[in-house]
Amino acid sequence: MVKEKQGSVPGNKYHFVEQQLLDSLAFEKQLLDLLSNKIAQIDEEGAYTGYTAALSDLLSCNLQEEHISSFLPTHNDLTDLHALLETFDELHVAEQAAERFHSQPGDAAGIRLQKLGKRLALKLGWGMQWCANLLRTKKKAKRYWKHQIPRARLAEYVYVIGFCELLQPFYADFLKDREQRIRQFYLLDREIEQYRLRGGEKSDWSLRLADIEDSLEERMTLLKQFFAGIDEQLDEQFIRLSEKAGTIEFSNKRISAKKIARGKAKVFKQLDGLLEAELLVFFAIGEHWRLKLQNRSLIFRFNEQSAENASVLLEQINQTLKPAFILLKKELSGFASVDKQQWAPEKLETVNEYVEKQIPGLVQLVYQARLVNVFDRPLVQLEEAVGKSAEMYQFAAPAFAAKPVSRKLFHKIATRELIRGGILEPLKQEFDSERKKLLVLVQKLTTNLEEIRYTTNYSVDFYRSQQGTEEAAGELKAGLERTVKKADEMMAYLAAMAQLVEAVFQQQGKLFTEQLIQYFEPQHLQRTEKKNLRREAAARRKALMQQYFKKSVSLAKHYFHLLKSLHSAFYHRYFNLKSLLGISYVSEPISTELSNYLSETKQAIARLPLMYQKLYENVPLTEDRFYTPRRPEMQQLNAAFANWQDGRFSPVCLVGEQGSGTTTLFNFFEQSIAAKYPTIRLVLNENQVEDHRLFELLRTLSNHTVVTDIDELIDQVNRSNERRVVFLENIHNLFLRNSGDFGNLFLLFKLISQTNQQIFWVTSCYLYSWKLLNYTNSIAAYFAHIIEFSPFSSDQIRDLILKRHQLSGFSLRFLEPEGFSPKRNFLKMDDEQQQAFLKDVFFEELGAYAQSNLRLAFIYWLRAISQVENGEISIRTKRIDFSFLNSLKTPELTTLHSILIHGGLGQKEHSRIFRCSTEASFRSLMVLTDDGLLEKQGAIYRINPLVYRVLVSQLKSLNFIY
Repeated sequence: MVKEKQGSVPGNKYHFVEQQLLDSLAFEKQLLDLLSNKIAQIDEEGAYTGYTAALSDLLSCNLQEEHISSFLPTHNDLTDLHALLETFDELHVAEQAAERFHSQPGDAAGIRLQKLGKRLALKLGWGMQWCANLLRTKKKAKRYWKHQIPRARLAEYVYVIGFCELLQPFYADFLKDREQRIRQFYLLDREIEQYRLRGGEKSDWSLRLADIEDSLEERMTLLKQFFAGIDEQLDEQFIRLSEKAGTIEFSNKRISAKKIARGKAKVFKQLDGLLEAELLVFFAIGEHWRLKLQNRSLIFRFNEQSAENASVLLEQINQTLKPAFILLKKELSGFASVDKQQWAPEKLETVNEYVEKQIPGLVQLVYQARLVNVFDRPLVQLEEAVGKSAEMYQFAAPAFAAKPVSRKLFHKIATRELIRGGILEPLKQEFDSERKKLLVLVQKLTTNLEEIRYTTNYSVDFYRSQQGTEEAAGELKAGLERTVKKADEMMAYLAAMAQLVEAVFQQQGKLFTEQLIQYFEPQHLQRTEKKNLRREAAARRKALMQQYFKKSVSLAKHYFHLLKSLHSAFYHRYFNLKSLLGISYVSEPISTELSNYLSETKQAIARLPLMYQKLYENVPLTEDRFYTPRRPEMQQLNAAFANWQDGRFSPVCLVGEQGSGTTTLFNFFEQSIAAKYPTIRLVLNENQVEDHRLFELLRTLSNHTVVTDIDELIDQVNRSNERRVVFLENIHNLFLRNSGDFGNLFLLFKLISQTNQQIFWVTSCYLYSWKLLNYTNSIAAYFAHIIEFSPFSSDQIRDLILKRHQLSGFSLRFLEPEGFSPKRNFLKMDDEQQQAFLKDVFFEELGAYAQSNLRLAFIYWLRAISQVENGEISIRTKRIDFSFLNSLKTPELTTLHSILIHGGLGQKEHSRIFRCSTEASFRSLMVLTDDGLLEKQGAIYRINPLVYRVLVSQLKSLNFIY
């Protein structure tokens, strides 16, 4: 038996647990102090930002116990209590009290029965002892049985297990009460956020804070009361169980080491469960709260940057640009107010000098303002801030529905990606549409400046070219008045810019705030990530469907045009076969619509301002104002010239359609080499199949001496020590499509091949003439470089037309084409969108008609002008039906074909080709002219430009041309 050792039971054994629970309320006290101090100043400028920063710092140190889920580590493993328990005896032996042998109130029937047996045994022992005492001289007194008390284990049972059992309901209530207060703080912060950022109602939050404070003080009082009586209660229990330990009422088996360990594990597990459940709720609330505060800081930063950059933009617009444009308008108004009789040469020079000096400076001023860059800056800075924000947050939806939370219910939210994909992308799309509006205004501003410059210069140049006539003076004044109107438009653009900046930054700030707050609300957050995933999958499917649809449409168009061309070819072959076989058919007479259209076109163009007509004259260019460089063709021409300089065979032939710009290319190439070699320009304006006419043309090569033999001319050229560049245009005029009429053409080829060392030959030929000559005579062999003009794209033709129009200073308005049936989408558009749509429709039809031929595009454009009024030109497409070309007979088609491949024919050449009398030729040509298919220019009949492209397509389908 272990020697009896008296154990001590000091008071206040759970002070450390009490203190730990009191310390856990410190966070709520700090929250209460923060809100109480800041809530009265919440409307002051910057107060809410400071409150959010302080709250963020506070939360960064609290509500983060995601991984602490055990009661013992939270309360220092009850180390102090275990130190007290070590003072108790391992085993203490004492005499049982009389109550241990007698039934007590509350004893169970089994205990009562066992006590009865125990009492009988005790009295039996006493009887035997009495008998023995009769024989003893020293009598023994009656004693009760002794019992062994394992005081250390009993103390552990009472002061650890018993304490935890008593603590458990209080602890559960304590944690729930704390949860309710934290939720109240969280909801209170959300209400303040709604008020400050979303325009919600302001409540009396001080009353709410007072209620929270009362709840906190009440909980602290209950906590102190609980721990004030726990020591006395457990001490009484220890004494009571000490009397019963080792007896029938409380067997020592109940406090064996094994059962004590199990009991402690059980109560600690229950406390752990309570603590873990509440800590997970606290962590869920705190994590979402931190996320909201991070988002709030993004809102503050974006609003601050938006306000700062809006201020910069408005300062640039109102303080820098506006005064400069007001001054420009004032000067232009002064020029426009000059009487048209007072335009002296020095006054014209003043206008030119002012415009040339001021306009580039204003354009540079607009670009230096960097309006679009400053406009983009808040969103760029917001993207950078999002990139630096926390990438992941944990979220548990049940915590916000007052449901139990477990670790499995937490999932990571990629907040950075959610903000980028769910908020920034839609915001950028909305912002991009506004950005485009600003960009359009900036472009309109610079475009108007350039148009003022072009209009002024062109008006002055036109006035000078017309030698100051009264009509030219009127055109000059009208042009200058249009520049004033352009200046007024620019002032309106600046005002629109200022309105746009103010509206956009205010709207974007509200939109970002609203979306960011709403997007991360607990009820939406769980669905947000799934929606993003579905949205990305839908976007991928949509992209694939669009790609498939575009490919299908492309293939459908290809096969439709193929079937259409096959049908057209079959129809024309069948139609012409009937004509050749003499099978009668009902012919469709050529409508007078074409001739009327031609007459109307001439009248419509004549009604336009003379200055505007001059803009679209189809004449070769000699200056850069309207020139669109043909870089591939010029590169090939320069390469050929370099080869000739190196002594190689390098004759060049430029091949293109009528009006494709061969003469213009000659002009600019000649300017580039004029300083190196002397140049000679020769032009074959009409058909020359007689030898003497060719030699007459080439006299300049022999210093204007009379030459009648090609060999003599070759000899004179080769004996010359001077190297030259000769430009010979329209070599197709050296032949007639008739046997024996190719002589001059071959004489030219002989001259070119034998004078290559002394002369760099640059010639030109119409496209369809070249194809015929090359097919019949292989003329490509006589040239080292054949440069075929690549067709202008639709965009290039569009730019060329609009570039010339800008010089006029007129505004443009596109009207609905004849027979236009607007669809529902068109009716929903605003005026600007409708204009863009009608503009695209017009240029699409122009491109289909002109098919890269600039001359036809100019005619189509001028004919489409329906009205010129108040400085505005209205454009309306007028369609014409060319189906009558299907009814042309073979003689008419062959005549048109001959005129096409020769570039034009006179009556004499026509009769020679078709071996008919001049009277028959005259009748044939005049009928086609009256029908509008031909137009007479002097003595030469040429294809009417209005039917040129359609006729080419018709002749191709009939295999007249290749």
